[in-house]
Amino acid sequence: MKTARPVILCLVTIALATPTWVAAQPIAPLYPEAPTPDESEVIAALTDKRIDLPMQKAPLLDAISAISHQLGITVIPVGNTDEKRDVLLDVTDVSGLVAMLLVLEPDENLAVIGNCIVIGPAGVVETLFRKKPVVPEGPTTPPDNTIYALDNKRTTITFQDADRQTAIDLIAHLAEWKVIYDKNARTYGTVNMRLRNVTLRTALRILCGPELNYGIQNGTIYVSSDEGLKKMMLRGE
Repeated sequence: MKTARPVILCLVTIALATPTWVAAQPIAPLYPEAPTPDESEVIAALTDKRIDLPMQKAPLLDAISAISHQLGITVIPVGNTDEKRDVLLDVTDVSGLVAMLLVLEPDENLAVIGNCIVIGPAGVVETLFRKKPVVPEGPTTPPDNTIYALDNKRTTITFQDADRQTAIDLIAHLAEWKVIYDKNARTYGTVNMRLRNVTLRTALRILCGPELNYGIQNGTIYVSSDEGLKKMMLRGE
Protein backbone atom coordinates (compact mmCIF):
# COMPACT_ATOMS: atom_id res chain seq x y z
CA MET A 1 0.00 0.00 0.00
CA LYS A 2 2.85 2.38 0.74
CA THR A 3 4.39 1.91 -2.68
CA ALA A 4 1.19 3.14 -4.37
CA ARG A 5 1.26 6.58 -2.76
CA PRO A 6 3.84 8.21 -5.08
CA VAL A 7 1.83 7.08 -8.09
CA ILE A 8 -1.38 8.54 -6.69
CA LEU A 9 0.34 11.82 -5.86
CA CYS A 10 1.80 11.99 -9.36
CA LEU A 11 -1.59 11.48 -10.95
CA VAL A 12 -3.11 14.20 -8.81
CA THR A 13 -0.35 16.60 -9.73
CA ILE A 14 -0.87 15.98 -13.46
CA ALA A 15 -4.63 16.39 -13.18
CA LEU A 16 -4.22 19.75 -11.47
CA ALA A 17 -1.53 21.04 -13.81
CA THR A 18 -3.07 20.02 -17.14
CA PRO A 19 -5.93 22.62 -17.27
CA THR A 20 -3.46 25.47 -16.76
CA TRP A 21 -1.29 24.20 -19.63
CA VAL A 22 -4.23 23.70 -22.02
CA ALA A 23 -5.74 27.12 -21.29
CA ALA A 24 -2.97 29.02 -23.09
CA GLN A 25 -4.18 29.09 -26.71
CA PRO A 26 -1.89 31.01 -29.11
CA ILE A 27 -3.35 33.29 -31.78
CA ALA A 28 -3.30 31.54 -35.16
CA PRO A 29 -2.95 34.05 -38.03
CA LEU A 30 -5.03 33.24 -41.10
CA TYR A 31 -3.12 32.75 -44.35
CA PRO A 32 -4.63 31.75 -47.74
CA GLU A 33 -3.95 28.13 -48.72
CA ALA A 34 -3.22 29.15 -52.31
CA PRO A 35 -1.98 32.75 -51.99
CA THR A 36 -2.00 35.17 -54.89
CA PRO A 37 1.29 36.97 -55.71
CA ASP A 38 0.09 39.93 -53.60
CA GLU A 39 -0.74 37.68 -50.65
CA SER A 40 2.57 35.81 -50.94
CA GLU A 41 4.40 39.14 -50.76
CA VAL A 42 2.52 40.12 -47.59
CA ILE A 43 3.18 36.75 -45.92
CA ALA A 44 6.88 36.96 -46.79
CA ALA A 45 7.10 40.47 -45.32
CA LEU A 46 5.38 39.35 -42.12
CA THR A 47 7.67 36.39 -41.56
CA ASP A 48 10.97 37.60 -43.03
CA LYS A 49 11.25 41.34 -42.39
CA ARG A 50 12.75 42.41 -39.07
CA ILE A 51 11.65 45.57 -37.31
CA ASP A 52 12.74 47.76 -34.41
CA LEU A 53 10.07 49.65 -32.54
CA PRO A 54 10.92 51.45 -29.27
CA MET A 55 7.36 52.49 -28.44
CA GLN A 56 6.17 53.07 -24.88
CA LYS A 57 2.44 53.21 -24.15
CA ALA A 58 1.08 54.41 -27.49
CA PRO A 59 -2.43 54.15 -28.97
CA LEU A 60 -3.00 50.95 -30.95
CA LEU A 61 -3.50 52.94 -34.16
CA ASP A 62 -0.03 54.54 -33.78
CA ALA A 63 1.54 51.14 -33.11
CA ILE A 64 0.03 49.44 -36.15
CA SER A 65 0.85 52.47 -38.31
CA ALA A 66 4.50 52.19 -37.26
CA ILE A 67 4.54 48.45 -37.95
CA SER A 68 2.78 49.00 -41.27
CA HIS A 69 5.37 51.62 -42.28
CA GLN A 70 8.34 49.36 -41.50
CA LEU A 71 6.79 46.37 -43.27
CA GLY A 72 5.58 48.41 -46.24
CA ILE A 73 2.15 46.75 -45.88
CA THR A 74 -1.28 48.20 -45.23
CA VAL A 75 -2.78 47.12 -41.89
CA ILE A 76 -6.53 47.65 -41.51
CA PRO A 77 -8.42 47.39 -38.19
CA VAL A 78 -11.96 46.04 -38.64
CA GLY A 79 -14.97 45.37 -36.44
CA ASN A 80 -15.10 47.15 -33.11
CA THR A 81 -11.35 47.28 -32.65
CA ASP A 82 -10.47 49.95 -30.08
CA GLU A 83 -7.86 51.90 -32.03
CA LYS A 84 -7.28 54.30 -29.11
CA ARG A 85 -6.37 51.69 -26.50
CA ASP A 86 -2.81 51.94 -25.22
CA VAL A 87 -0.25 49.26 -26.06
CA LEU A 88 3.34 48.72 -24.92
CA LEU A 89 5.66 47.69 -27.72
CA ASP A 90 9.40 48.03 -27.19
CA VAL A 91 10.96 45.47 -29.55
CA THR A 92 14.24 45.07 -31.40
CA ASP A 93 14.97 42.80 -34.36
CA VAL A 94 11.69 40.87 -34.30
CA SER A 95 9.61 39.69 -37.23
CA GLY A 96 6.63 41.72 -38.33
CA LEU A 97 4.38 38.83 -37.31
CA VAL A 98 5.68 38.84 -33.73
CA ALA A 99 5.20 42.60 -33.50
CA MET A 100 1.62 42.31 -34.78
CA LEU A 101 0.76 39.52 -32.34
CA LEU A 102 2.12 41.55 -29.44
CA VAL A 103 -0.41 44.35 -29.98
CA LEU A 104 -3.42 42.04 -30.33
CA GLU A 105 -5.78 41.11 -27.52
CA PRO A 106 -6.40 37.38 -26.77
CA ASP A 107 -9.79 37.54 -28.53
CA GLU A 108 -8.36 39.19 -31.68
CA ASN A 109 -6.63 37.81 -34.74
CA LEU A 110 -5.08 38.84 -38.04
CA ALA A 111 -5.54 37.64 -41.59
CA VAL A 112 -3.84 38.24 -44.92
CA ILE A 113 -6.45 39.43 -47.41
CA GLY A 114 -5.21 40.56 -50.79
CA ASN A 115 -2.24 42.89 -50.40
CA CYS A 116 -3.01 43.92 -46.83
CA ILE A 117 -3.34 42.65 -43.26
CA VAL A 118 -6.67 42.82 -41.45
CA ILE A 119 -6.80 42.81 -37.65
CA GLY A 120 -9.73 42.82 -35.24
CA PRO A 121 -12.10 40.58 -33.27
CA ALA A 122 -11.36 36.97 -34.19
CA GLY A 123 -14.89 36.24 -35.41
CA VAL A 124 -15.03 39.30 -37.67
CA VAL A 125 -11.58 38.65 -39.11
CA GLU A 126 -12.37 35.01 -39.84
CA THR A 127 -15.68 35.89 -41.50
CA LEU A 128 -13.91 38.36 -43.80
CA PHE A 129 -11.16 35.83 -44.50
CA ARG A 130 -13.61 33.02 -45.38
CA LYS A 131 -15.88 35.25 -47.49
CA LYS A 132 -16.23 34.05 -51.07
CA PRO A 133 -17.33 36.85 -53.43
CA VAL A 134 -19.08 35.65 -56.57
CA VAL A 135 -16.49 36.67 -59.14
CA PRO A 136 -14.36 34.81 -61.72
CA GLU A 137 -11.13 33.46 -60.29
CA GLY A 138 -7.92 35.31 -61.07
CA PRO A 139 -7.22 38.36 -63.23
CA THR A 140 -8.48 38.60 -66.79
CA THR A 141 -7.54 40.82 -69.69
CA PRO A 142 -9.59 43.49 -71.48
CA PRO A 143 -12.23 43.90 -72.83
CA ASP A 144 -13.71 42.51 -69.56
CA ASN A 145 -12.81 45.77 -67.79
CA THR A 146 -15.02 45.07 -64.76
CA ILE A 147 -13.03 42.01 -63.73
CA TYR A 148 -9.70 43.33 -65.00
CA ALA A 149 -9.97 46.38 -62.72
CA LEU A 150 -10.33 44.22 -59.61
CA ASP A 151 -6.68 43.19 -59.62
CA ASN A 152 -5.05 45.84 -61.76
CA LYS A 153 -6.31 49.09 -60.26
CA ARG A 154 -5.23 50.22 -56.80
CA THR A 155 -6.38 52.98 -54.51
CA THR A 156 -5.22 54.93 -51.47
CA ILE A 157 -8.10 56.43 -49.52
CA THR A 158 -9.31 57.16 -45.99
CA PHE A 159 -12.90 56.78 -44.83
CA GLN A 160 -13.90 58.59 -41.61
CA ASP A 161 -17.45 57.86 -40.43
CA ALA A 162 -18.35 57.39 -44.08
CA ASP A 163 -21.59 55.79 -45.22
CA ARG A 164 -20.69 52.24 -46.31
CA GLN A 165 -22.78 52.47 -49.47
CA THR A 166 -21.11 55.76 -50.41
CA ALA A 167 -17.67 54.19 -49.85
CA ILE A 168 -18.54 51.23 -52.09
CA ASP A 169 -19.91 53.67 -54.68
CA LEU A 170 -16.56 55.45 -54.73
CA ILE A 171 -14.63 52.21 -55.31
CA ALA A 172 -17.12 51.28 -58.02
CA HIS A 173 -16.59 54.68 -59.66
CA LEU A 174 -12.83 54.07 -59.77
CA ALA A 175 -13.45 50.79 -61.58
CA GLU A 176 -16.22 52.25 -63.76
CA TRP A 177 -18.69 49.72 -62.38
CA LYS A 178 -22.46 49.83 -62.19
CA VAL A 179 -23.62 48.90 -58.67
CA ILE A 180 -26.96 47.46 -57.56
CA TYR A 181 -27.72 47.19 -53.85
CA ASP A 182 -30.21 44.89 -52.19
CA LYS A 183 -32.91 47.24 -50.92
CA ASN A 184 -33.76 44.73 -48.17
CA ALA A 185 -30.25 44.76 -46.69
CA ARG A 186 -30.19 46.86 -43.51
CA THR A 187 -26.55 46.51 -42.55
CA TYR A 188 -24.80 49.21 -44.55
CA GLY A 189 -23.92 51.51 -41.64
CA THR A 190 -20.68 53.54 -41.56
CA VAL A 191 -17.00 52.68 -42.01
CA ASN A 192 -13.70 53.98 -40.62
CA MET A 193 -10.58 52.73 -42.34
CA ARG A 194 -7.42 53.73 -44.16
CA LEU A 195 -6.66 51.91 -47.41
CA ARG A 196 -3.19 52.38 -48.85
CA ASN A 197 -2.26 51.06 -52.29
CA VAL A 198 -4.77 48.21 -52.09
CA THR A 199 -6.36 46.52 -55.09
CA LEU A 200 -9.99 47.29 -55.77
CA ARG A 201 -10.80 43.63 -55.10
CA THR A 202 -9.32 43.93 -51.60
CA ALA A 203 -10.98 47.30 -50.96
CA LEU A 204 -14.39 46.02 -51.97
CA ARG A 205 -14.05 42.83 -49.94
CA ILE A 206 -13.12 44.71 -46.77
CA LEU A 207 -15.68 47.50 -47.24
CA CYS A 208 -18.47 44.92 -47.47
CA GLY A 209 -17.49 43.77 -43.99
CA PRO A 210 -18.68 40.53 -42.39
CA GLU A 211 -22.37 41.32 -42.98
CA LEU A 212 -22.36 41.85 -46.76
CA ASN A 213 -20.90 40.23 -49.84
CA TYR A 214 -20.59 41.14 -53.49
CA GLY A 215 -20.84 39.46 -56.86
CA ILE A 216 -20.08 40.52 -60.42
CA GLN A 217 -22.17 39.50 -63.39
CA ASN A 218 -22.48 41.00 -66.86
CA GLY A 219 -20.49 44.10 -65.97
CA THR A 220 -22.58 44.82 -62.86
CA ILE A 221 -21.63 44.52 -59.20
CA TYR A 222 -24.29 43.29 -56.77
CA VAL A 223 -24.12 43.97 -53.02
CA SER A 224 -26.20 42.11 -50.46
CA SER A 225 -26.04 39.44 -47.76
CA ASP A 226 -24.81 36.01 -48.89
CA GLU A 227 -28.36 34.71 -49.25
CA GLY A 228 -29.70 37.89 -50.85
CA LEU A 229 -26.78 37.96 -53.30
CA LYS A 230 -27.67 34.55 -54.72
CA LYS A 231 -31.25 35.64 -55.33
CA MET A 232 -30.26 38.97 -56.90
CA MET A 233 -27.79 37.38 -59.33
CA LEU A 234 -30.19 34.58 -60.19
CA ARG A 235 -32.83 37.15 -61.16
CA GLY A 236 -30.25 39.38 -62.83
CA GLU A 237 -31.81 42.48 -61.29
